[in-house]
Amino acid sequence: MSVMRIGGLASGFDIDQMVKDLMKAERMPMNKLLQQKQILAWKQDGYRELNKMLFSFRDKVFNLKLQSTFNAKTASSSNASAVEVSANANAVDGVYDFSVTQLAKAAYKTSTEAIASFTQGQSLQQQFGFEATDEDKTLSFSINGQVFTFDVTQDSIHTVLNAINNNKDANVRASYDANLKRIFLMTRETGADQKIELADLQGVGGKNLLEDAFKFDMSAASGSNALFKLNGTDLQQSSNNFIINGITFNLKKEGEAATITVRSDTEGLFNQIKGFVDTYNELIEKINGMLAEKRYRDYPPLTEEQKKDMSEKEIALWEEKARSGLFRSDNLLIGIASNMRRILSEVVSGTGSQYNSLAQIGISTKSWYEGGKLHIDEDKLKKALTEDIEGVKSLFTNSGDAPSEKGLGHRLYDAVIAGSSQLTSTAGRDSGLNLVDNSYIGERLKAINTRVSAWEDKLARIEQRYWRQFTLMEQAFNKMNSQSLWLAQQFYS
Repeated sequence: MSVMRIGGLASGFDIDQMVKDLMKAERMPMNKLLQQKQILAWKQDGYRELNKMLFSFRDKVFNLKLQSTFNAKTASSSNASAVEVSANANAVDGVYDFSVTQLAKAAYKTSTEAIASFTQGQSLQQQFGFEATDEDKTLSFSINGQVFTFDVTQDSIHTVLNAINNNKDANVRASYDANLKRIFLMTRETGADQKIELADLQGVGGKNLLEDAFKFDMSAASGSNALFKLNGTDLQQSSNNFIINGITFNLKKEGEAATITVRSDTEGLFNQIKGFVDTYNELIEKINGMLAEKRYRDYPPLTEEQKKDMSEKEIALWEEKARSGLFRSDNLLIGIASNMRRILSEVVSGTGSQYNSLAQIGISTKSWYEGGKLHIDEDKLKKALTEDIEGVKSLFTNSGDAPSEKGLGHRLYDAVIAGSSQLTSTAGRDSGLNLVDNSYIGERLKAINTRVSAWEDKLARIEQRYWRQFTLMEQAFNKMNSQSLWLAQQFYS
């Protein structure tokens, strides 16, 4: 129930200011709750930001636990103008002699001479002069057994071309060149089994479309296979792009030869490992920075009332200190960083190689104050990849039953998943959809919101009580003033 407010007319007091000052004191417990809420929200943001970095790092680690990453091959051609090549993991290392005898070609047909000019909107009858009547205006033809029928008074050359192109079973693409005034037909694929077989089935006024109007030679056309030699053996394919023993060939030019070289993609693998190290260093530097950041306990989060008396710059500077050091000596972050550092310093048993640790392939830490940052000896890493890529693969990808035999990729991936799960259970995920958050911080924020809501109701009642009391005081003052005035009047009279 609202209370009528009387603002000190009888007493002369500034009741409004007195109530505001009293309410400031009453709001102190709720302000502390709001400050706790802000600190929790900031910590939630920090945990979620770190979790995003962990997700990015997880993808790098995932690639290094896969054998396919280490089985990657690279292929090169000494004459890319004749043949371009690439290789998959199944390709066999080696040097191959290759020569292109003939490129694969599609079957094609072209108007043997220029056809009648076409003007936009013209029908077949108008363009080619078909002598149509109501009873004789439909013509038909077939391409590779597919029958097409048109009305020469309604359909145009583009209607015909679109119908051919939309009929997949005809297996032909059709086009018209307005400059050359010719129609081109070409099979969708290349190879000796590709055919174009034309037949006029019905004309109009004794005139057919394909032979008379489009000027096609009605004989059948065939495509041709690609002919080539691989290590002296004559071979053929229906396409200029094909795969043999894991090597993809793309033939470009006839009558030329090339040397094809296939080998392990050590350069690509080096870049993968380097990218993994760079991402790990970014992550560990982020965690170390959060753990070491200075805490300013004299700078609690600002209340809305405090912000009203400050400039934007002052607020930003204050909040920079208020947010600083929230994760100083945080046990969760210490655990995640320590677990990763431990794994990366361990030895992997059963690799069958001298390369059984990161240090052996040139990846190690230096000064203690760097907090576990990794450094790469590039020459040493490249040497390991060149001399014993299988050993390096085992170092990362081994999947032995014993923990000591598990590759570093598997161990680190499991550790990152566990760390990410801990961060998620603590701070939830930043989905941007405001979904239910059952994380530890999420539950604490809900509890604080409930307490804040209760405090807002309580403060509203307290403020009403103060106004009620001051209103009664004003009424008493007003009554006293009235009595004094009456007494003064009596004495005077």
